[in-house]
Amino acid sequence: HTAAKASNSNPENMHKEFVSRVQRNGEVAFANDEPLLLLSERAVSTLNRVLIGQGQRPVNARHFRPNLVVGEFENPNNESTRERNRDVLEVANPEDDWSLINIRHKNCELEVVGQCARCSMVDVDPTSAMKGKTLRALADYRRRGGQITFGIFLRCNRSFSTTNYTDDNLVLEEGDTINCT
Repeated sequence: HTAAKASNSNPENMHKEFVSRVQRNGEVAFANDEPLLLLSERAVSTLNRVLIGQGQRPVNARHFRPNLVVGEFENPNNESTRERNRDVLEVANPEDDWSLINIRHKNCELEVVGQCARCSMVDVDPTSAMKGKTLRALADYRRRGGQITFGIFLRCNRSFSTTNYTDDNLVLEEGDTINCT
């Protein structure tokens, strides 16, 4: 089990800035495979070490348009993995190993349905529209089976949730604890 805390993300601003679907001539464009995309701050920190090593500007989670960014992790012994594994590349993307996200205080469970394959949109800074080389840096260590992945897709496990949640009305706040297994 891993516990994580929701990171600093203002839901109102996230909603305004990131649109998961764009309607174009009656067709959906730029849609994700699933309704929720999770990314860890640790994954972004690791990517930034690679980018800086290549002489590129660091990025933030907004480059990847996630719905949920998780921060500090603790192992079952309550030892912070941020302190224990500062420079360990093998645990750089802890979300790669998760299959379930349990949000007990909200009585909800999210199941991991796959990794997010990335395209060149991650090269575009969402604030300045400047183009970088983020995808190239990710390709150096995140290419698997012909795809460059970063982040995981989630969906609400309806069989677990006793509350009538839909994929778009679960509200998490900064500091909320979630259990990841």
